[in-house]
Amino acid sequence: MFGSLQSRETKALAESKPLLRELPQVSMGHMWLGVIVASLVTAWCILDSWNHDMNSQLAEWVQMGDANVSYALTLAFILFAFAAFVFLGMFLVSGMLSGQDIWLEIKETGSTMNDGRWGTLVVSHMLSSILLQSLMMPRQIMSLGIFAATRAVESPTAASFRSKVFNDRFGGHSPKTIALIFISTWIIFYSYTQIAECLCVWSGFGVALTGPALYILYVLLLTVPAVNVVCQESVMVQLQVNPLLMLALQNFGACILLAPLLLAAHVFGQEDVLVALSALLFKQRAVSMIVVWLSIQMAMLAGVTVGLIYVTDSYWTVAARGLRAVFWWAKELMIFYLTSNTYLSIARPNSSVWSFAMLCGVAIGIGAIVIDSREETPGKHAKQFSSSV
Repeated sequence: MFGSLQSRETKALAESKPLLRELPQVSMGHMWLGVIVASLVTAWCILDSWNHDMNSQLAEWVQMGDANVSYALTLAFILFAFAAFVFLGMFLVSGMLSGQDIWLEIKETGSTMNDGRWGTLVVSHMLSSILLQSLMMPRQIMSLGIFAATRAVESPTAASFRSKVFNDRFGGHSPKTIALIFISTWIIFYSYTQIAECLCVWSGFGVALTGPALYILYVLLLTVPAVNVVCQESVMVQLQVNPLLMLALQNFGACILLAPLLLAAHVFGQEDVLVALSALLFKQRAVSMIVVWLSIQMAMLAGVTVGLIYVTDSYWTVAARGLRAVFWWAKELMIFYLTSNTYLSIARPNSSVWSFAMLCGVAIGIGAIVIDSREETPGKHAKQFSSSV
């Protein structure tokens, strides 16, 4: 009788427990970190795609109004000024809500302005933003393999610059991780070019270049954005600057540096600032709305980038940018299967083969993340500046 009662209590206790076992706290932490990183990377890809589409629409609308209007520098100045005031406002509001001494924090940040990292941050931010708005297209044909390899150079560049800034060997990551990410990005971009049958990731609306000018701008296009991301991490980690204040100051600095260039372009007739302002903000309502949305998207893109740096580091933030090609093809696949009643392997066998190759590239990238996570704790630098948020 006693054994029967004990058996019933054991069954009742077993029935009251959930069917799924509770995961260890460490596993839950890794899972939530993965969800946060995946969400930020997806948001970055979406915003980057919108940014490219908005630039396309803006170029079309401006050319419809006046094909002779040159507006790249004026638009860059507008975007910098908008982001500067938005992030400064967010910093002031967040400081007041949290009860922090805002002016003391600004004063402490001001004492670090003589550090060379600020100059590198502002210059790299200005150059990378302008280059991303008006990408250059080569006159001569470029090998797709070479193109993919050069696009994969961003992550080794970030690791190299990060090793100098943080004095970490290989930028704080193992050579195996860096090599696997390079191979992964190369496969992803090469597969993308085979599917799209063009260099659409690089093509833009600027002038076609050849010779030394092309190579110089191409090197800047590949390296300057990576340098800027590493500088952002350095300012937040080593100088202990609030991320919102850092974003505001780098955009204010970009406005200051860009103003003389804009004035020179206006004086020498390369870009009429008044005409460009009229075309962008006042002449057509559709164009002004595109500029407003482009400004909002650029500010959000900067915020997402800092978020990725915060939860991972600058190296992984740069490496994640290679997924823009995966996002583009995933969007195309979704549209294909929603509008078609056949299979991709039947309708577009070449795209199907290279889709599998792109999937292999993603798998190699995941393997690099696993190897890196076994050797060091992800987001180790994030803890160093969590108190400044």
